[in-house]
Order: sequence, then structure tokens, then C-alpha cells
Amino acid sequence: MKAIFAVLFSLLSVVAFSQTKQDVAKAYNAGAGLMKTNPQAAIDSLQKGIDIASQVGSEADEYKQMAEGLLPDSYYQLGIKKYKSKDLEGAAEAFQKAADAGAKYGDADVKSKAEKIIPQLYFAVGNNEYKNKNYDAAIASFEKAIAINPNYDKAYFGEFLVYRAQENTDKLIEAADKTIETSKATNDNAILNKVQSTARDYLVVAAAKFKDKNELDKALELTKKALEYDPEYKEAHYLLATIYNKQSKWDEAIASANEALKYENGGAEAKARIYYELGTAYAGKGENSAACDAFKKAAVGNYAQSANYQIKNVLKCQ
Repeated sequence: MKAIFAVLFSLLSVVAFSQTKQDVAKAYNAGAGLMKTNPQAAIDSLQKGIDIASQVGSEADEYKQMAEGLLPDSYYQLGIKKYKSKDLEGAAEAFQKAADAGAKYGDADVKSKAEKIIPQLYFAVGNNEYKNKNYDAAIASFEKAIAINPNYDKAYFGEFLVYRAQENTDKLIEAADKTIETSKATNDNAILNKVQSTARDYLVVAAAKFKDKNELDKALELTKKALEYDPEYKEAHYLLATIYNKQSKWDEAIASANEALKYENGGAEAKARIYYELGTAYAGKGENSAACDAFKKAAVGNYAQSANYQIKNVLKCQ
């Protein structure tokens, strides 16, 4: 009886094994046929075949390897489908799985293509979140893009724009500096010029606000940082002159005013405000002749009344 049961068990095992192997083949064939039309179903079917094959053992290795070979491209096709349906986050996740599967199963082509697309998708998601004022979500998406491509200057610039909207000056400077570093490394002059000019303008406005609150050290710090982004920016040099005058640092004010004049290409009215600061600095220093000369050049347009008062009533210029 034991011998009979052993034979029956052996026969049943063969039948069960044969059926399981057929299931692997069936799952593989179904997955292969669904890749273009329904990539998610293809992935599910291929994974099912791989799981069954792992239980079967070496007899199903051929089908298992074939299924594994199709998984990376199936995830890639799923990414394309989700992108076309404007599910950017879903697309990014699918492409990430394509890259992971490509690395695991030796499909270098799919891995390379997916890894190039993923940071662009996270950047697009972050940009959408920024436009919708979902700033934390925007930063999270930009960070995902940067984690994959540390030289992605557009993602750093995206963070810069978020911090500008939040008026987070310290973080803005960090993001600006990183954008500049990576844009130089990638020869992306368009982003380089954009971040330099935008950061420069923001910092000068922020510095002026600190000056108005008489927080002169902070105003000075931000203005000097603006000049790092654009050493020829007349507005920053002019602002420095006004700050130094408020600090009674006459020589520094004179130097800054002269720099502002160097880069001011406008006419007499455009230069009047700068000459007024120059006159103030010379007067503070006790150099009345130079102060009178500067105030006379400042006596134009909106500055005419104030400059003439200094000329006639304060300095009594000849």
C-alpha cells in the first residue's frame, strides 16, 4: 500500500508541476500581449508569472527570465501612459520602477531613458505646486528631482522662486547660490542670467526695507550680496551710498556714489539722486567745495528743491 501511495503522490506532483509551469507560460504570454495596450495589467501578469516560476524552480527559469526581461519596458510604457493622461506624479513613480527594474534585470537602455525623464517630471510637478502656491509640496518635488540629478539647475531655481514667494531671504540666497553653481557647471547661461538678475533685484528691495527700519547692518549685508550677483548694478551701489551716509561713513558713501554714477547711463535727472548722496557725503566729511559741486548737479527734477536748499541755506555755496 505504501508503494502504491508513493507512486500516486509522484504522479500527482508531476501533474501539479506541469500545470504550474503552464501557468507561468500563460502569465508570460498574457503580459507580453498587454504591454502596449494595458501596461499595468501586463506588469501584474508578468509579476504573477515570476512569482509562480520562483516556486516551481529551475524548470520554469526560461519563462521567468523572459518575464523579467519585459518588466522594465512594461513599467516604462506605464510611465508614458500616465504622462499622456497628465498624471505626472504617477508617471514619475512608474519611470522610477522602470529604472529600478532595468537595474535589477539588466536592461541598461530602459534604466538610462527612465532616469533622464524622472527629474524632469518631478520638476514639472514642483512647478505646478508652486503656481498653485502649495509651497511645501513644491519644495518636496524639487528635492526629489535634485536627489536624482544633483546638477539640475532648474530644480534649484524652482526652490529659489518658492523662497522668494515666501520672502525667506536666507533660504533664497542658498538656492540662488546653488542654482548659479549648477548652471555654470552645465553651461546653462539662460538660468544663470535669470537667477542672478532676479536674486539681485529681490535683495536690493529687501535691503531697502531694512534700511527704512534703520536696521542698517542687515541692509548693508543684503546689498553687498546683491552686488555679488551683479557687480555693475547701479541700484545696489546707490543704495550702498544711502546706507553709508546714514552710518556717517563718508568715504564709503563717496566711493559707492561714484560707482553708481559709473553705471548710470541716464541723463541729468537720472543722476540727480546719486549726486545728492554724493553731496551729502562730502558735506559730512567737511569738504564743502566738493559738496556744493555735487548738489548743483543734483538740483534737477525731483531733487531740485532739496539740493537748492543745501546750496543756499546750509552750505551757502558761491
